[in-house]
Amino acid sequence: MNTVTSRAKGLTRLAVIIGLIIAAVSFFSNQSAQASNEVAKTSFTYVTVHNGETLWQIAERVAPNQDPRDTVAAIVALNNLTQSTLQPGQRIALPNF
Repeated sequence: MNTVTSRAKGLTRLAVIIGLIIAAVSFFSNQSAQASNEVAKTSFTYVTVHNGETLWQIAERVAPNQDPRDTVAAIVALNNLTQSTLQPGQRIALPNF
């Protein structure tokens, strides 16, 4: 095999590899996330805390067929509560059960 033929085959392989790299980069760069103008609408039911009422009592009232511990945890997370003491008149969002 002569040098010219070897060089031509090497350049052809190089061109194929470069083409594959360009195709891969092009493919993956077009796979970006698409933003939309749609707004997620979430609505919650709210309760107003009565004097002396606890999270446990609210949980038992609003989800009587569920474990109150799970309901309390969901209410705490949803409302970003840092303490378990509630204030009369405080509005609490309820998870959708």
